Amino acid sequence: MTEQGLTSHSLDSAIAKNYAFILLGGIMGVFIIVAHFIARKRSTQTQGPEQSHYIFQYRTTLIALLMGMVAVLYFFVTMIWLPSRSPPHETVWSVRMFGNLYWLVLIWVATRSIRGLYLSAAGLAIHNPKTLWIWVR
Repeated sequence: MTEQGLTSHSLDSAIAKNYAFILLGGIMGVFIIVAHFIARKRSTQTQGPEQSHYIFQYRTTLIALLMGMVAVLYFFVTMIWLPSRSPPHETVWSVRMFGNLYWLVLIWVATRSIRGLYLSAAGLAIHNPKTLWIWVR
């Protein structure tokens, strides 16, 4: 096996591991933070298809972290500030809204990660890694 083949294989493996970190981040938030910093660091160090995947991962984790912060902030506002000023059914509605927002973000992140993992395994670059569309080419 040539040195170039070994390097290419190890980069593909690193991309796949970072996609796995992103997917695990939906369950345990620490993993998505780790994946975010890995993608940010490697998006400037690599070239070609690898760089497109790391930029794609960086954008995905950035939006997921921002939406997660919005959801947590919304949850705390509705659980701490609103209960004293609103009837109980409004508080229940707020908790349901938080759950729905979490699941929508989780589905968006999972779909993008699975699609990116598929394209990475096929050896294809992501044509527009800065897009926010759920299904990329």
